[in-house]
Amino acid sequence: MEEFVDEAIGFLAAEGFLQQPDRYTIRLSAKALSLLNAPLPGLEKAAGPQIVEISKNVGTEAGKAALSEVVGQVVGAAARGFFGS
Repeated sequence: MEEFVDEAIGFLAAEGFLQQPDRYTIRLSAKALSLLNAPLPGLEKAAGPQIVEISKNVGTEAGKAALSEVVGQVVGAAARGFFGS
């Protein structure tokens, strides 16, 4: 699993979606952030505005659960896009 994650991070960094100044620091690039404002295939609306709204309540259990759900949807949509499922 660690090898898969390393390869995925490397791919996303090479494509300009992530900035990885060192092994333990990963940031979304402007390119990735702009995509969060566009609906991904399989999602009804853009994730960016949802993440902003949810982050206002991230200190609560409901906020954490909502953020986890949206991030899961984004990751799932991205994976389907990469792997063509």
